[in-house]
Amino acid sequence: MTTIRKVVIELTLLLEEGERDRLMQMSLDQIADEMDEGCFIGSFSITSDAIVAASDLKPALIALGNDGSFFGDSEEWNR
Repeated sequence: MTTIRKVVIELTLLLEEGERDRLMQMSLDQIADEMDEGCFIGSFSITSDAIVAASDLKPALIALGNDGSFFGDSEEWNR
């Protein structure tokens, strides 16, 4: 069976004050582009990494804005 993990990352950015409002509207992909090619400097670190129990999978998906079905039947995971 496949194991589902929950990995939480922390992103730290330095940017000019005038860029803050624009940052709030950006996707992660856009932020990464700004870090690589634009006017942001930053780094990330993993702050937690844990296996998600099958019974916790659907609530975890819902908390992320999914309808709970992304990985299919959660009863099949992590057995």
